[in-house]
Amino acid sequence: MRTPVLAAAVLVALVAVCAVWVLRDAEVRQRAGRPVSVVLLGMTIDQPATWAVLCLLGSVLFVPMYLVARRQDG
Repeated sequence: MRTPVLAAAVLVALVAVCAVWVLRDAEVRQRAGRPVSVVLLGMTIDQPATWAVLCLLGSVLFVPMYLVARRQDG
């Protein structure tokens, strides 16, 4: 019974760590004048806090999307 709880806690911690990393990385890039930006369904996602919240809520979709958009900057 403890193993599923531990696994869930590790997964939640991993998602939170990814979201914090995205926030910090996006803030650094924005200050450097190179914001990570993507247009999705007609909306532009380019704010660090928006990226972090999206990665927190939908990590399976938005963390890879962030990494791809980040790579396009060069």
